[in-house]
Amino acid sequence: MELTIRSATSEDYDDLLRVEIETWSEELVSADAIRAVLDVFADGYFCASADGEMAGSLGTILITHDIRQPIHSWDQMTAGGTFITHDPGGNVMYGAAASVSGRFQGLGIGTQLIEYAKGYVADHNLDGFVGGSRIPLYHQHSDMPVESYVDKRNDDGSRFDPELRFYERCLTVGEILPEYMSGDWADPESLNFGVQVYWINPRRNTDS
Repeated sequence: MELTIRSATSEDYDDLLRVEIETWSEELVSADAIRAVLDVFADGYFCASADGEMAGSLGTILITHDIRQPIHSWDQMTAGGTFITHDPGGNVMYGAAASVSGRFQGLGIGTQLIEYAKGYVADHNLDGFVGGSRIPLYHQHSDMPVESYVDKRNDDGSRFDPELRFYERCLTVGEILPEYMSGDWADPESLNFGVQVYWINPRRNTDS
């Protein structure tokens, strides 16, 4: 498989929409949100093509944030999916939406998209990358405190939750975020919890 990753353009809209639908189902996809990210920060809307077919995407914006502090809810971070919170002078890249088509999952495409975003962060001398992970199996284990569930490991030492297991390959797992997904963006599988995931740029040049 030949994998290529680049920044999206407005001409990629149809393929980006298809990837979102193939990842999340049509009922959960906001076409307006895709257009909003393209409008405010197409340079940070990364798309991955496998053998010439778009297979995954990672929508990001820049924010001004202390990366060591908890992020707000997805709704607040994106202003309800309008992404007008994008700050061209921001010091941190926020990963708002990661998608890999079901036909291409298990090939490491999501990890490569995040590594590409980390490269952008390093190249642009940003402080780091931050996002919020779902914990989609928590509703099946809600008898456990969320802290115990997040720390739960398989026999091989890997994280029990599949989303956290994915993110731990390339990011640091941080604080639990109550009500990270709520309201119009509620996530009943995660019982609305999120978990902060982040990467601090070790090459950050603080010289003025």
